[in-house]
Amino acid sequence: MKHNKSKFILRWVGRIITIFSIAFVLIKLSTYSQQLNIQDIPSYSYLVFVFCIGLYALGNYILSMAWRLLVANSEYTLSASTAIWMFGGSQIAKYLPGNIFQFASRQVIGVQHGIKNNVLLKSTLWEIGLMGIAAGSFGVFLLNEYFPNLMGYEMTLFAGLIVITGSILSLIASRNYLKACGLYLCFFLVSGGIFSLIFFTLNDNLTPTLETFLQTSCYFIIAWLIGFATPGSPAGLGVREAVLITLLDSPSIEDTLLVAVLVSRIVTVLGDMLFFAISSVFRPKQAVSNNSLL
Repeated sequence: MKHNKSKFILRWVGRIITIFSIAFVLIKLSTYSQQLNIQDIPSYSYLVFVFCIGLYALGNYILSMAWRLLVANSEYTLSASTAIWMFGGSQIAKYLPGNIFQFASRQVIGVQHGIKNNVLLKSTLWEIGLMGIAAGSFGVFLLNEYFPNLMGYEMTLFAGLIVITGSILSLIASRNYLKACGLYLCFFLVSGGIFSLIFFTLNDNLTPTLETFLQTSCYFIIAWLIGFATPGSPAGLGVREAVLITLLDSPSIEDTLLVAVLVSRIVTVLGDMLFFAISSVFRPKQAVSNNSLL
């Protein structure tokens, strides 16, 4: 009886968080759309934006598979569909003020479906740590702005940093953590690439090269990291945009920079909502059990 009551409470806590999350996202989308001047956006750009929304939903899938690996280090084994449902159903809560509700929501959903609190908490701590390490690694591509002598050595430094990080992880943790870190690197390549694609689509006067595309992507990743690390900033709202504008500020792109930043935020929000909608299809029919593959 007590167990059923706890599950009932957890179920409604999860539902309340989800409802508030969706409402908050819709409010933010309305705010951002009102700040945009549609006339500043070329008509062909919308196809690129739609593609980027789908690409960001794919990025969420990558994150869910990384989280699945972190949970798999315990006595639990999640199927891909279960991980997608749990991760997608909780991830949208990151837009609530506090920047912690995606983790709290995942904790509630996980416990409700039979995963122990300590297992979920451990996976959350590893997720935060590994995402921070993965995002911070891309900072080496921006060193040439402050250390011109390093020009041309960025890829070598990045590869060396990845090898060192991987070696340390393999010594102190299982292979799953190493795989998860690799997936986080892939996610940041996707998310950074999305911003660069939007940025250069809106700036017809700029001809992107591999170097400028990668550098712009790294600016986004570093801005993401600062927003992620800022206490109380829901999904880095405001902080990420301010950092991007500061890093990319230039008189030649001043008119389109703010538009690119706002569009990229709308794209990521819609990508999160798309993944949330897709993940709802994968709801498991039974609780997660130890050493079981659902």
